[in-house]
Amino acid sequence: MEWLLGIDIGTTAIKVAAYTLDGNKEIVLSTKNIVKSPTYGYAEQDMNEIWNKTINLLRILTKKICAESIIGVGLSGQSGGLWLVDNSLNPIENGVTWLDLRGAEIINKLSKLQINEIYNICGWKIFPGAGPILLKWFDIYKPEILKKARYLLRCKDWVRLKLTDVIASDITDMIGFTNPDTASYSRRIFELLGLDDYYQLLPPLKNPWELAGEITREAAKQTGLKEGTPVVAGAYDVCQSALGAGVTTHGQLFAVIGTAGIFAAASNIALRDPEMKVSINPHCFPGMYILNSQSMLATPNIDWFIKEFYKDLKKKFKGEKIYRVCDVLIESIEAGSGFIIYHPYLQGEMSPFMNPNAKAMFFGLSLWHNRNNLLRAVYEGIGYSMLDNITQLLRVLEMSGKLEKSEEVTIIGGGSKSHVWLQILSNICGLKVKVPLGKEFGCKGAAINAGVGTGVFRNHNDALASFHKIKNVMTPNLKETDLYKKIFVIYREIYERVWDLWDKLEELKRVASKDH
Repeated sequence: MEWLLGIDIGTTAIKVAAYTLDGNKEIVLSTKNIVKSPTYGYAEQDMNEIWNKTINLLRILTKKICAESIIGVGLSGQSGGLWLVDNSLNPIENGVTWLDLRGAEIINKLSKLQINEIYNICGWKIFPGAGPILLKWFDIYKPEILKKARYLLRCKDWVRLKLTDVIASDITDMIGFTNPDTASYSRRIFELLGLDDYYQLLPPLKNPWELAGEITREAAKQTGLKEGTPVVAGAYDVCQSALGAGVTTHGQLFAVIGTAGIFAAASNIALRDPEMKVSINPHCFPGMYILNSQSMLATPNIDWFIKEFYKDLKKKFKGEKIYRVCDVLIESIEAGSGFIIYHPYLQGEMSPFMNPNAKAMFFGLSLWHNRNNLLRAVYEGIGYSMLDNITQLLRVLEMSGKLEKSEEVTIIGGGSKSHVWLQILSNICGLKVKVPLGKEFGCKGAAINAGVGTGVFRNHNDALASFHKIKNVMTPNLKETDLYKKIFVIYREIYERVWDLWDKLEELKRVASKDH
């Protein structure tokens, strides 16, 4: 039996998954990836720790299946951030993740003309954890680090480097540095930010399915993989997940309800949003693009609420069981959560608006409410965020002039495990929800690209014929959809009205911290 291997370096987890060529068998292993915050607003990860955890997973996998039977390896990973290596190809410091907020002050100092031109070139809405913004921050505050740097990578590129000794990235993942129209780097981005001296840090670009190297003797010794096994370039995890979930045709909507709320759509045109709320990058499916409107946090809102307000139940129900208990609790509360509205901005917000000072809020509390009302409000708040972002995606897609009314959305991620929550999301958005069969779609997309790159499949469509199957479908309750749409109007009006108060509160916090 032959296998394709996908490796996904996510923000909160590292996953490896092996698939048979017919897509019918899947072996998935995962481990936690730790985000460190040495200072308020910082979000970093130890690059050597990431590699060691990947080694451990691969050693376990190669005890389950014969390394000789793995015919290709693909990679997927979180994008953004700053992952620097020196002349010896070793990490200089911790990798900085896309969650990092220190670049907010850089954005605040940019002129509207700079922001507009950057967006028009790269198609990506700038945010604090974007590569060019963090590069500028390091240029100002830690130039000694950049002097030691030889290459600027993405997280998955670091792991591929350790597997193959090859420096490379791909056209989907170097967002902020590339022009999606040309699928190449833009020197103008560096000129606009005064970063000309660092252009040489960029690695060569490849297509996601293009061969990028082979497993080295040293990597084989460490991981148990076979020396010489082909490794393809890989792609940004949103693109790999979309491919793995079968999202490849113009106008298809897609959501990953995980650490972030990733809301995306496939497009056959490299559209730019006049309002600069929606970003775009090449898809890892040839000739297609991914429109992206991504919120900072999705499921961590639920984890935070459980940790702080359901300590009794969390102590009683371990692991995944607590989420099943929550399903029962929220199902017992009527739609609308007793007219409590929650805004899921625990770490600022990135889309459909960018404001690192945004704060999470409960609105509409009364004496008769209990914690179950608030719990359901958190689930619904993430749903309103999803609708907020999908509304922007549809607005941009309509500019293509080729879009029929969208009636469904494909959902994956941790949130897709809950039938109760899927029904809530379907009701809030008024869309049919499709959940594909499988567990780790970033790994699946990476494996598909490995299959194409090694010639197992003639093309991506042939691969999807084997790999893509639908698990279940949810249909919206239109009566509840009508209620949710009325609440959604208030949800948006609240954050528009308190915008300046968020900024005032952040300024007050800064002053208070200096006093102490």
